[in-house]
Amino acid sequence: MKMPICDTCLKTNTLCNVCKEKLKRREITKLDIELARTLYSIDKDYKLGDITFKKSVESDGLIIMIVGKGDVGSTVGRGGKVIRILRRKFNKRIRVVEDTDDLKKLVGELIHPARITGVNIVYPVSGDAINKIRIDKASKDKMPIDVSVIENAVRKIIKKDIKIVFE
Repeated sequence: MKMPICDTCLKTNTLCNVCKEKLKRREITKLDIELARTLYSIDKDYKLGDITFKKSVESDGLIIMIVGKGDVGSTVGRGGKVIRILRRKFNKRIRVVEDTDDLKKLVGELIHPARITGVNIVYPVSGDAINKIRIDKASKDKMPIDVSVIENAVRKIIKKDIKIVFE
C-alpha cells in the first residue's frame, strides 16, 4: 500500500517529524491520516492489495478519496464492503476517484451515472478563467450528489474555478 504518510505513522498513533512537516505545510490533512490508518487497519481482512491512496477532499458531508490508476475497485472492495466500513466510521458519503489531470474524467467519475456533454474554459472580463462543465439535461435526475457540493469539491482538488450547467 502506498499512503500519504509513512509506514511507521500508519502503524502508530503518532506522527514522525517528516509527516508532521507534511501536515504543517498542508500537503496532507488530518482526514488523509485517518483514512490512511483506517485503510491500513482493514487491509488484512479485505486484502486491498497494492493500492495507492493519494489524498482526500471533504466538502459538505462528502469525502472524495483520490487513488492511483486502477485502484478504485480495490479501494471500494468486493460488493462495496470497504466503502461501507469507511462510511460508517466517518459518517459521511464517500466517492472514490482515480487521480487524473483530466477535468472531464474527474467530474465524470463524481457524477456517474449522469453524463457530461462537454467542458469549456470561459474567460470573463472580470477575472480568472472558469471551467464550465456541461451536463446533459436528461441526466439531471441521475446526479448522485448535489451540484454545489461537486463544484466545491472539484475546486479544492484542481484549485481552479468551475461551474456546472445543464444543457
